[in-house]
Amino acid sequence: MTHLDDGAISAGAGAHAARAGGAGSGAVAAGLFEVDGVLTDTRDAHRRAWAAVFDVYLDCVGGPRGAAFTEADFRRYVEGRSGGDAVRGFMDSRGIELPEGELGDHATRSTVHGLSESKDRLLLSIIEREGVRAYPDAAGLVARARAAGSAVVAVAPSTTARAILSAAGLDGCLDACIDAIEVQSRRLRGEPAPDAYLAGADAVGVAPSRCAVFANAVGGIAAGRGGGFALVIGVDRMRSEVRSAELRRAGADRVTSDLAELRWP
Repeated sequence: MTHLDDGAISAGAGAHAARAGGAGSGAVAAGLFEVDGVLTDTRDAHRRAWAAVFDVYLDCVGGPRGAAFTEADFRRYVEGRSGGDAVRGFMDSRGIELPEGELGDHATRSTVHGLSESKDRLLLSIIEREGVRAYPDAAGLVARARAAGSAVVAVAPSTTARAILSAAGLDGCLDACIDAIEVQSRRLRGEPAPDAYLAGADAVGVAPSRCAVFANAVGGIAAGRGGGFALVIGVDRMRSEVRSAELRRAGADRVTSDLAELRWP
């Protein structure tokens, strides 16, 4: 079995396989893929939806000067997090405390759950208007994994993941999807905790030591590292040295901007 450095995916290739007791245990039997930024080109749609919601709210309450939502805010407080955690993190950074409200709060309510619902509705309208593009390299890797008899699982912190996957034509290529609805109903912890990825592995009956995690958010990489998975692959769609370095520091075994570089198995 060749190692990941040669472009192949094997359970003995990652730095984390030895800790998980998976080194030498055979080929990776499942891939756990983040949705936004790994499987689908929807990262910017999420960013725009959050920016619209946060900026409107800050305008309404007379937020502090310079408080507008930025790309740096998206990366620090939102990317890889559930809607509730994103709202809490961003508002805390601006010195604003919102009431939690309740799951199912209407999008017009100024609560954590209300703002999260508002963002989801706006994102769905963007998707309906603009469509969703699956990354060709990701679709190709998923096809190779399935042809090899490996399981494919989508993992996402959002409640809109299934709609995104359906719009991208990827829903029929998956064995399971662990989204925010699943996380909330099972009271799982969000990233950087590994709970959602562990749930994905469990859903297809594959031990973490035989799973590869593919993530583009630092939290997803940290979750893969913390869960004892065989391999953790950072996906840097921005092709940025700074971004790639962040993913490596978070624990990625390898960072790539093109999943076509990887063979399965």
